[in-house]
Amino acid sequence: MKLQRFACWLAFLVMAFCASVSTANAETAVLGTGIARDSRIFKYVLSEPQKQVMLLAGRRQDAALKIVSDCEGRTRLRPQQVLLLKTIELPDDRADPISGSWQVRYNLTRCGETKLYNVVMEADANGGAPRLIAEFPGNSLASLQLTRDAITGVLAAAKARSASCQQAVVADMEVDEAPHRVVENDKVYENVWTETWTIALCGRLVDASMRFVPTPGDGGTDWHVSFPRPSALQQDVTP
Repeated sequence: MKLQRFACWLAFLVMAFCASVSTANAETAVLGTGIARDSRIFKYVLSEPQKQVMLLAGRRQDAALKIVSDCEGRTRLRPQQVLLLKTIELPDDRADPISGSWQVRYNLTRCGETKLYNVVMEADANGGAPRLIAEFPGNSLASLQLTRDAITGVLAAAKARSASCQQAVVADMEVDEAPHRVVENDKVYENVWTETWTIALCGRLVDASMRFVPTPGDGGTDWHVSFPRPSALQQDVTP
């Protein structure tokens, strides 16, 4: 009898210990597999609270780029693409993810004008609201890191070619040619593509021609930029 009571008591202790160390389940979106459209994470990423955050970010960029700044009509946000940057973990007992990051491309339409914006959201490890990072406007085939690296160089080159302006921002990006094969000097380059990046230079819009050339040897991509004749960049217009 004593042995039976001891076994029951031991079983009770084991159950109590297991209960004390158990953790809530979590849904994950693993990098490389994407986010399932019917998942809780996907619904969270494009939830109304998250859309409101992106809407405010878009309006701030509108103001910075002086796009329909006096618009009083309805503003519509329409998501275009969700890109998983780091694996997202959303515990069942949390309202916000505790790890991961993702990029959202969305159209902002107001007063007849539509602009494509990009934001990166980074989860808070403590389960708070994710941090928003406003990225470049427009559409680019380049990765987020490649785009950031190229923007730094392109803006520096634009300001170096201007007679007086040292204020430059990327106002738009557009893909001109999809990835294709190029043969130059008997050498073959695969998946080369071109884009036009519009630079706001002290109130003047200048188109920069971008050419991206993947380098299979190191897995990277080289980029090249060309501008209009120097005189076009010297005609700065102060807003």
